[in-house]
Amino acid sequence: MGGEREPSAVDGGFGWVVLTASFINQVILLGYVKAAGVLFVEWQEYFHVGSKEVGWVGIILAFFGPAAGLIAGGLTPKFGSRPISVSGGVIVAVSIAVTAFSKQLWHVYVLSITTSFGLGFAFQPSITVIGFYFKKKIGIANGVAFSGVGAGIVVMPPLLQFLCTTFNWSGALLICGALMLITVLLSLTYRPTDREKYFMLLSGRENQTDETVESKRACSCICGFISNLCNNLGLDLLWRYPRFGLLSLSYCLAGYGYYACVVFLSSRAVYDAGIPKQDASFLVSAIGVGSTIGRAGHGFLIHVKLIGISQLYILAGFGTAISCYLNPLANTFLPLLACSFAFGLFSGSMLAVSLMCARQFLPTASVSRSFGVLILTNGVGIVFGTFTMGYLNDISGSYTLSFIAAGVGFTLASLLPLIDAIYRACCKRDEDKIAEKDEERNYDQENEEEEAEAEEEKESLKKTETSIKGREEITTLFGVERKFMVKEPETSV
Repeated sequence: MGGEREPSAVDGGFGWVVLTASFINQVILLGYVKAAGVLFVEWQEYFHVGSKEVGWVGIILAFFGPAAGLIAGGLTPKFGSRPISVSGGVIVAVSIAVTAFSKQLWHVYVLSITTSFGLGFAFQPSITVIGFYFKKKIGIANGVAFSGVGAGIVVMPPLLQFLCTTFNWSGALLICGALMLITVLLSLTYRPTDREKYFMLLSGRENQTDETVESKRACSCICGFISNLCNNLGLDLLWRYPRFGLLSLSYCLAGYGYYACVVFLSSRAVYDAGIPKQDASFLVSAIGVGSTIGRAGHGFLIHVKLIGISQLYILAGFGTAISCYLNPLANTFLPLLACSFAFGLFSGSMLAVSLMCARQFLPTASVSRSFGVLILTNGVGIVFGTFTMGYLNDISGSYTLSFIAAGVGFTLASLLPLIDAIYRACCKRDEDKIAEKDEERNYDQENEEEEAEAEEEKESLKKTETSIKGREEITTLFGVERKFMVKEPETSV
């Protein structure tokens, strides 16, 4: 960017205030999404519908929230983290409060769409803003911010259940709407730093360049519009940076297995394992506890350099897959509790470290847009996984196939970056061999050139000595033979 230097991150000071605000926002925003299952039971009784009809609310939240995150990822580099997050908080607060007055289920559907957009707009900047305040301690900061999701899983479901029991579901939603206003106040702390302003300017210049190039290549107005839209939303990152595209596909497969495991865990414990409902509710809390530890602990592991970012992503993915495969074998409370905790621990680490992987593969100016793309691909996987595993449950009459399918999803999600790492390691080895051969060839050429230069120096030295000595001539003057030195004539410039 010309002669401009990238501003350094604060790595402390007011950054800790922003990090705390981001953590609380994750607890409230995503905690509400994870606790929405509490409302499903209330809506079934109030609207006299089945679980499938109410389940569409979860699908709406799972799809439109990531889609809104994609849009927020394109708007954040242009307007900044604070205005986008504040506007999202206002939208979600109003939408949840208005949902309390719903008289028919389709009212809930429509308002769930607006709620999803508010959640996406408020959540996305709350994560990416951390990168503008931290650089050296980004691993720890990233872990603290993402651990709010796990804490939300632990805190919000029992809180929402208590509110529904005390005030009915309408009163609970009114209180939740007021609670969402806290995220608006916390988002006001996301003041733009010099580092964020720098990357906003850099992103703007890159977009102008891309738009100019694409407008020349566009064969029509529609093609140009689609191309510019992809650039603004960050979808162009999928093919411009192949490693990020591979990460997005892996994140989609992780979403395929994650959400369905959380949704169907209690049902499997009750109907397949015969565990009481009260005990089964603790299994979801175990996922939340494990997720909190995993999301917070991954930052420490990376900060002290015990493991690399990509290696942690791969190992956590395989750990999550193993916990899914073992779940159908657990038919008592304690083994299921252990599987649930392990699932939360590994999946929390895997999903949280994905943004740090994106930071490795992309320029810093594109990170804000990349997180929106990751959220969208994860949402696509969630929707597809929910439909697929619901179908498997219907044809098999149990939840065993759902967890096996989820394990397959996490296995593939881990294999993709592993294959990429192995391929790059092999390519690097071949490149090293080629480099060694080139060095040997260059060494031999250098030796030959040095020997030739030495011979030339010897020849030139002889010529120089001869020219300095001059030549001796014998001349006869007045019959007398004399010897004298005749020097070479001096040349003048």
